[in-house]
Amino acid sequence: MRLNIETLKLRKIEMAAPDSLLADAHVPGAALRNEAMSFLSQVYGQGKCEMRVAGKKVDAVFSVKDLGRDTTLLVECKDYRRRLTRDHVARVWSDYSGIVGLQDPCKLLIVSRNGLTTDAAAFVDEQPAIRHLTIWELENEVLGLLPYITSLRDSFSSDGLSQYYVEARAKSVWYETDGTRELSDHVDLLINSLRNWAADPCETAPVAILGGYGAGKTSFAKRLVSDLATQSIADPHVRRPILIKLGNIGRFASLDGLLGALFTSEFSVRGYSFSRFTDFNQRGRFVVVLDGFDEMKHAMKWGDFRLQLQELNQLVVPKSKVVLLGRPSAFLSDAEYNYALRGLRPISGDLLVSVPGWPSFQEFELQEFTIDEIESFVTRYVVHSASKPIVPEISAAEKAVCLRQIRAIVELDPELFSRPVHVKLLADIASSRSGDLSTLASNLSRWNLYEAFFALLIERENMKEARKELSDDTRFEFVRRIARWIWLEKDGASFFTPDELPESVLRALPDYGEDEDEGMLREALSGSFLDRKPGDIFYFPHRSFAEFLVAFGIFKEEPSGADHAQNNRIFSPGVYDFLSDKIGQFDGRPRIEAFSRVCCVVKVNYLRFLCEAVGSPYKAADSLLPGSHWKALLRSLGESFHPGPTALANAPGELSRSRPVEGALLVTAIAPGGFLRGGCTVNEARYAVRVAAALLTRLFDAIEPAQDDERLMLNQRESGELLDIARSALIGPRLRGDDLVFEFSWYGLRDYCHGVMIEVGLGIEDMMYEEIDAVDKHLWLSVDDVLEEVAPFVRGRATAFFKSKRRNLSEVVLFDLRPERPEW
Repeated sequence: MRLNIETLKLRKIEMAAPDSLLADAHVPGAALRNEAMSFLSQVYGQGKCEMRVAGKKVDAVFSVKDLGRDTTLLVECKDYRRRLTRDHVARVWSDYSGIVGLQDPCKLLIVSRNGLTTDAAAFVDEQPAIRHLTIWELENEVLGLLPYITSLRDSFSSDGLSQYYVEARAKSVWYETDGTRELSDHVDLLINSLRNWAADPCETAPVAILGGYGAGKTSFAKRLVSDLATQSIADPHVRRPILIKLGNIGRFASLDGLLGALFTSEFSVRGYSFSRFTDFNQRGRFVVVLDGFDEMKHAMKWGDFRLQLQELNQLVVPKSKVVLLGRPSAFLSDAEYNYALRGLRPISGDLLVSVPGWPSFQEFELQEFTIDEIESFVTRYVVHSASKPIVPEISAAEKAVCLRQIRAIVELDPELFSRPVHVKLLADIASSRSGDLSTLASNLSRWNLYEAFFALLIERENMKEARKELSDDTRFEFVRRIARWIWLEKDGASFFTPDELPESVLRALPDYGEDEDEGMLREALSGSFLDRKPGDIFYFPHRSFAEFLVAFGIFKEEPSGADHAQNNRIFSPGVYDFLSDKIGQFDGRPRIEAFSRVCCVVKVNYLRFLCEAVGSPYKAADSLLPGSHWKALLRSLGESFHPGPTALANAPGELSRSRPVEGALLVTAIAPGGFLRGGCTVNEARYAVRVAAALLTRLFDAIEPAQDDERLMLNQRESGELLDIARSALIGPRLRGDDLVFEFSWYGLRDYCHGVMIEVGLGIEDMMYEEIDAVDKHLWLSVDDVLEEVAPFVRGRATAFFKSKRRNLSEVVLFDLRPERPEW
């Protein structure tokens, strides 16, 4: 929106400058002039700089429209360390008054950094042709962020958070020369560390604040932006905070689109454009806070997640300040972690190199509550809860009893209640007259804590006469279905509008399909623990609420194969955390049996949960139906779900007995970057010998009796697939110097097996396939070494074929010797 010349009048806001800026020294004005020129150019178009008008050298000249008339705007910039006095302004006017008269219509705009004294402001008011703006007021005219900043200032107190918030403490992270991650010995108040970082122009590295679920990341984000907003309103020199919530991103979103939605739809900012925002960011005017990268990750594969981070990294420029908050569990491997937060990728073994153009974040790790902080939080929160209008007033004696009950529960498991969200739930239960802590105390866990909390919320609603139309079970089932639906259909977003709810959710309501549907839906939503905001948007107050409800559904239902595919999609780290409390409390064998024929890209945590449900990966493999593609992979893991050396050692033996698709899945898991590698370092040449021997063992075990001595014959169905897998990895043998060798290619083997998996829709999510670049493209394996590892019952046949007859795999012939066996 263009500025009318009449809007360029003295603001009545008195801009208070810090004492350190109130010296008498004059600061050269080129910087201020250039800033003013840039801002005014965005409104009025290109002006002229350092131009002589009627013999007077003017800082800048613009031609503007004033109520339809072309008006000359002369700009004089005064970059003083103190406010301009009446004498300063009078001297400027004496220089310009004659020129203004000659150029009529003409106005003089004085731009300062620190404003005017009271007398100077009065002088400006007395002269109709003079206008004054500080550079900060001019900045706000160009991009009207002040109302938005005011809303951020108030966000910390508007929902009562300021009444019970306990200052977050954190440790900074540093790395040894070998890449080992270490935490500092000092624990600092995070708000102080971030204040110092934001104020220090030399500290330009972006910041990552890491913490598990319910550790207080979003609460700290509110605390930080509110603090910065308060400072920037009082002192315009301070950077302005910008809060971007990443939880709404389910698929790739451009930075332009994210900011456009924030500043046009969610909050209307006068004069917003992407180019103006990026210009301000490059000037060092913002602290951009990106909250919840783990919520964004919920619905994304690693490649998509990396592209989204790359898009957000556009915010990181030389003068910018960017803060990223989220759960470290969003990263499934050290390789992902190092790439995203350190800008490093592996190229050979443990050697890491920088990713061009990718920033390295300064990391802080949130610390859990101490006993004293739990005490402080509980005391404040109970008082806050008692002050809510919807809560019956409780006496001082009742508050004291409530506090004693909470302390007694906390002492049973201080570690569980070191997370702020758990203490908050406990305080909510205790502060309710209907809350019963005795049962919770006898069997304390995260699951039981959330289950008790939801029971309390629903019971509280049904105590109201108007709420009795829906039973407790109906209310719980309704929100449980909502949680599962938004995880499945809305990519894990925590919000929705009522008209989006599908029949699968609405059928939880009694008499669905009758004329009273709308009233019943209204009652179900208004009587739930969902929050609402303008735009008919409902949402879960905390992400862990939805995660518990999703976990509850997975626990209570015995899944079919199709259910497994859906459960896998919605199986976030938070869902796994809840279900881990229920391991051993149900029979996992029907679950793993139903998983036998599942063909989808499975999340590591979902596979871990299924194995833990029956005791171990090996027991899970035994529970699978015959012919399941998952058997060899789970057998390789053995007695514990720990990828790494043991699993890698077991894998070649399982590979030598596997069917083609089963073997292809196992190959992709043991290849560099594969799931079973677990980040460990192996002797690639030696391990390739074992893998090559396993492939040959399986292949030669499938050979039919030969009709002549020159060729090997295989059944064309399954054995042909085994041959193709072996050929993708091994070329030769051939002479290399005096040695007879195979050429082994992880590239060829991995890519072929990956293609097999794509064809059947199988895989392990988030394997770092690009890590194969860290391995030599060609590994030369001694034929003798490979044959020595081949199983004894086929070694003689393999030795004769490769050494005595000097044959290679291209000379194996396929024949249909047996009827086709059906594949499921």
